[in-house]
Amino acid sequence: MKAESTVQPAGDIDDPEVAFEAMTRKLAGLTAAVEGFAARQQELHARDYGPDPAKIHGLSGKMVDAINKLAARPGVALTPETLAPQIAEAGARVRAADHQAWGNANRSLVLRSSRSTVWWLPRSTPVRRSFGS
Repeated sequence: MKAESTVQPAGDIDDPEVAFEAMTRKLAGLTAAVEGFAARQQELHARDYGPDPAKIHGLSGKMVDAINKLAARPGVALTPETLAPQIAEAGARVRAADHQAWGNANRSLVLRSSRSTVWWLPRSTPVRRSFGS
């Protein structure tokens, strides 16, 4: 309810009857506001909150179940601390064959180059020597 707020004409200010009427209207507005507030408070106090805690308890049980299911999944256990060593180990395992192939190729090149080496003798013409073939 909205209280009326009207400006009184200057001539009516001294009239006790007009002042009393204005005060009555303001008091009625204030009384209605307080009664409305009291009714709302009484409605809140009278409300049965019994089903609410039961509903909250049921939902919290579902939340606990969902969190436990989530925690049991392997993806949750993956943290940077656990994932980095796994990535490093997998990379080393995958690169091992390449490293072995490069090592074999390098040894083969060294072996071939040592079989066919130009030997410089004290004379002025180089002598090509071949070992093993």
